Amino acid sequence: MKRALCIAIFTAGLAMPAAAADMPARAPVKAQAVAPLFNWTGFYAGINGGYGWDPGYVISSPGEPDEVLPLEPRGAFGGGQFGYNWQFVQNWLYGVEVDFQFADIKDSVIFTAGGGGTNASTATLKLAQFATVRGRFGYLVNPTTLIFATGGVAFGNFRPSIFAEYDADNGRLNARKWDTGFVVGGGFEHAFGNGWTFKVEYQYLDFSLRITGITDDGDPFILTGNPEVHTVRFGINRKFGAPPPP
Repeated sequence: MKRALCIAIFTAGLAMPAAAADMPARAPVKAQAVAPLFNWTGFYAGINGGYGWDPGYVISSPGEPDEVLPLEPRGAFGGGQFGYNWQFVQNWLYGVEVDFQFADIKDSVIFTAGGGGTNASTATLKLAQFATVRGRFGYLVNPTTLIFATGGVAFGNFRPSIFAEYDADNGRLNARKWDTGFVVGGGFEHAFGNGWTFKVEYQYLDFSLRITGITDDGDPFILTGNPEVHTVRFGINRKFGAPPPP
């Protein structure tokens, strides 16, 4: 009996490897696709829009006589931007950006001119376009979210219109002038797929304005001021050469 049992066990042991060899091979497990991390390096372009205001702008027209005119220009703007980013040391980024805006940031005031003038005097100041050339420096809080600071040179197209009615003489000024200043600001930008990003940004633009008009007698009628424009904008960018979606 014991001998028969040992023979049966020995025979089963020989049969197991042969049966295993006849079984179909198990299919390899397919590796799960991993979405590539967003790479910020490269060129990009986009559009933006927002709102700008100057909370305490004062213009003065030294002449005969001097006038100080309080104005609070404010209004909407919109335009586009393009630039280039370099991502380095994994979480840090620097770059350059250029933007151009069409704007309707303006205000008007009715005033009484000095020297016995009437209240028919008017002044209007409008910022019709502006542009900036800026550097950007940022930190990636995660692979798709960037916080950044920015600063550089600003250019503004100002369109003042002043009529100062005096008893003896009137001053007139209607001009268009591009002025140069500086800009600083910051914001955050988020990548949401296939090379697209969304950003929210604050900028402060500072200018020094001086424009010369003329009075009825041919004397100079000078407008000076220091526009300080605050802007908040929302924008969308498309990165060129972005990796395809997984």
